[in-house]
Parts: sequence; C-alpha cells; structure tokens
Amino acid sequence: MSPYLSWTFDPSVLLGVGVLAAVYVTWWRRAREPGAPHPPGLGRLALYFGGLLAILIALVSPIDRLGEQLMVMHMAQHLLLLDVVPILLILGLTKGLMRPVARQAHALETRAGFFAHPVFAVIAYAGFMWLWHVPALYDAALHNSWLHALEHICFAAAGTLYWWHLISPIRSRMRLGGLGPVSYMVSTKLLVGLLGITLAFAPVMRVLRPTGAGDPCSQWNSAANPFGAFAKTDKDHPAPQWTCTSQGSESVNGRAAHKWGVVSNDPKDGPMTIWVDDRLHVLSRTTDKDGGMEMRNISEGPQPDSLFTPPANYKKLSLTSMLGGLLGGSKDSGQAGASSTAFLKKLQGASSH
Repeated sequence: MSPYLSWTFDPSVLLGVGVLAAVYVTWWRRAREPGAPHPPGLGRLALYFGGLLAILIALVSPIDRLGEQLMVMHMAQHLLLLDVVPILLILGLTKGLMRPVARQAHALETRAGFFAHPVFAVIAYAGFMWLWHVPALYDAALHNSWLHALEHICFAAAGTLYWWHLISPIRSRMRLGGLGPVSYMVSTKLLVGLLGITLAFAPVMRVLRPTGAGDPCSQWNSAANPFGAFAKTDKDHPAPQWTCTSQGSESVNGRAAHKWGVVSNDPKDGPMTIWVDDRLHVLSRTTDKDGGMEMRNISEGPQPDSLFTPPANYKKLSLTSMLGGLLGGSKDSGQAGASSTAFLKKLQGASSH
C-alpha cells in the first residue's frame, strides 16, 4: 500500500508561524531605523523566514502525514524541529534585534539556575528523544492529536535551548568556551546515537527478550498499556493489543518449546506463530506473513573471558568527563579541537553582530 499524502494546514501552526513572522518583522524594521547600532541585514531576514518555512515543512507539508506512516520521515520531522528550525531562527537574530529583551533574557537565565545550564540542555535534547520513542508513548502520540502536539512542542523547545547555548547572539554567563562546544555536541550525539542503535536492533531485542512463564501476550500488552488511555481516544487506531492461543509443546532444534498462535488487533499485522523456549523463555522460532526466524546452536554455560576483553587499541571515552568539559572547556587546545570548533565559532561570530 502506498503512503497517504496530504497537507494538514493545521490552523494552530499557521497562526503561530504568522505571529512569529509579524513580531520579527516589527523588530527587524525597528532595528534598521536611522542611527540604530548593528542594523540587521536582509540575510538575517532570510534566515529567520527560512526557519519559519522549515516549521511549515515539518508540520503542514506531507512530511507530517508521512511521519505517521514511515519511520524515516518521522525522524526527518524530528530533526527539522530539533535542529534545522532552531538554527535558522537563532541565526536570524542579532544583538540589535534582541536589545528590547536582552535584560529580561539575562534575568530569566539567572532565575532558571540549572535549567539554563548547558548540561540540562543536553539532558533535555537527548531525554525527549528517548522519552518520545518509548513504544507505548510513541504509539499513543500517533493516535492522539493533543499528545502529538505536545511531542512537537517538546522537540522544538529542547532544540531551541540546545542550540541557544552554541549560537545565541547575546552572551550568556554560561557561554561554552575552549573545547566546551565539542564536549557538548559529542556527548549529545552519543546519547542520541544509542537511541538509534536501540531502534535499529529493536526487532532483534524483542525476540531475545525473555517472556517469562505463561502467556507472552499478557506481558506485551502490559508494556503497551501505560499510555493506552491516550491512544484509545481514537476509535480507528486502538491501542496495540495481542491475543495468544496455546498450541501445545514442540521441539525446536532439539530444545523443548511452547507453541503459541498470536493475533493482533491491527489487521495489517496478520497472524503470527511463536515458539518460546522452555528453559530460556525467549522466542526460539517465529513465523508470520513476512517470513520468520529461528535460533540454532544454542549453548548454555559460562562465557569465555575473551568475549569481555577490550581490544588492544581500545581507548576509554568517558561521558562524565565530556559533560564536565561543558563547565569551561578542556585545557587541551590542540589542532584537533581547534578544527572541530571552527564552524561553531563562525556561527557564534555571525550571531554576535
């Protein structure tokens, strides 16, 4: 079945973009009045409106509908909200444009305490990415418009806070220096990269995860239920539920296993048959409309120490030390660090005018 394409034209999104555009144009024209220091150019206007266009692409164009159907488009939408939109909007600002609210911004930063610290920005950026990809919450957001809107707000807010510490036009008392920007970005990408690995291997992890004794569907359903109340508000897309029917015992590659027939409440899934190993309580065989898998050569017993020995060229990378670098950067200012921060310095320099 081909993906469903349509423009959403969500009134709340269109209204919000319109308000942001009107406020910016008002400030931009005021900052260009004769005698005003550091008047913003047309390039700043173009950058800011590029950010507004990115919002429309993410939330109004067919990307929004495709994000509900295709994982790749779902992640593209999130990257637009987390990275592209904040970068363009912030680069559209200057000291002159921010002058009316500069004092209030500094006062807010002081009152915010830890919430204005770069470490919190890393936690918020990576934390929201992990939180909204918990399977039950992910499904609930797809089936409830209010929860879906909250997800987008969380990503946009986290992305804006994250990039503000790197390219804001007004100097913060917690401005990153030295190799601070490198530690800031590497630590974030490691945390988000772990999520990518988890999502990529999720099907394998589900197969290897022990089901425990008894009906495996009861455990799968309980995992999907915490946010099921949100999803069930959409009658056409009920919360995911599975029904298991015992089909007796069978041997899978010489190991005793229990056979179950599995039916989902989503007709697109189709029926599935699983075999659960009696000793390990993992799926030793599965079959469905797309094929199946089977575990062979299972060996129980102590594992050799060589499996847990780091390779000779292994170098430990401490996430704690990288986060510590956010406080003021590393003392090591070698060539690698300088080249890594060159692009960010250009952005910071451009934002300061």
